[in-house]
Amino acid sequence: MKLLNRLKYRYKLWKCKNTCIFGSVYTLLLYLLHCPDDELAKTFYLCYAPSADHITKHLPISDNCYELWWDRVDKQKLWRYRLKSLTTYFPLLFTKKYAQVDACGATQIINHTNYTLIEDGHGYFTYAYDSPHVQPFDVPKTFWGFKQKLKFGPLHGKRMGQNKQCIDRLITADHDTESPWIKGRKYTLLDIQELWNKASEYKKKFILDVYDIQSDVVDKLKDYKTIILTQPWAEAFLIPEKEVLDIYAPYVEQYKNTGVVIKPHPREKDIDYAKHFQNVFVWQTRAPLQIFMLMGIEFENVITVNSSAISLFPSTTNIVWLGSEVHSVILDRCGHAELQDFINHPSK
Repeated sequence: MKLLNRLKYRYKLWKCKNTCIFGSVYTLLLYLLHCPDDELAKTFYLCYAPSADHITKHLPISDNCYELWWDRVDKQKLWRYRLKSLTTYFPLLFTKKYAQVDACGATQIINHTNYTLIEDGHGYFTYAYDSPHVQPFDVPKTFWGFKQKLKFGPLHGKRMGQNKQCIDRLITADHDTESPWIKGRKYTLLDIQELWNKASEYKKKFILDVYDIQSDVVDKLKDYKTIILTQPWAEAFLIPEKEVLDIYAPYVEQYKNTGVVIKPHPREKDIDYAKHFQNVFVWQTRAPLQIFMLMGIEFENVITVNSSAISLFPSTTNIVWLGSEVHSVILDRCGHAELQDFINHPSK
């Protein structure tokens, strides 16, 4: 029976036209908007981080979704995954591949084939260029380097599309075209509002089902005027919970009379904002904020440390940009970022 199931699964993989490798719900949204209708259900969706575990359960083609819990695997599992990428997932070598910019699990699936890069946030190639933690690097020509490439694939270290196998880059910010990582290379500039407006009813329903978006929540959001966009500082950078709460507490108090929504980042799991802040609506959704903006939800005030999602808000919005300087660890890991980097060329 196991052998029969494996054969059936392999047959499904041969029928896939595309492979989408993602670790953030935003990247998945860009792919879904960009993908032709007839290829949505013929895509192999590879989720390589636990941030999108909720989303994978709602993919209408969940049989095609393999979850790689990247931050929980040990060295032995990495080798087994590498072997699996060359055996079980061998049919994927013949699909068109789309991968998130920092998809550490993608290199093993891509191998020596071509792929299209998808950004991990509006303006990502501009503000991430100065961060030392996402820089491409050369794997040394040593025995250790040989083992690393054997384990992770030939693209190991060649991040941000800085390799010959990256044949296109999907971006949404005009100013990213001047980034050294983009300039002189092929890219496709997407307008996600236009893509949504032109999307078929089939595609819109497909996307709303994937993110499990309920109409009653959309209606409730219309009663609030202020939104705080949090980010996974505790999970990603191990900043203590109290220090994270202290970042947002003054603004919850300042804007409490306007009706405050706190939208936790999809990767956040450790902090219960409803427990610490009274009279706020904690909007628990794994869907990216961009979907709701595309559906016409508006806020008068937006508060964030350095979330690229503010690019979608109209120029009349009061944006409270806290900046990476609010915490030394955030500044060290993310680098300095100006609000103007995001709102000079907002998505239309």
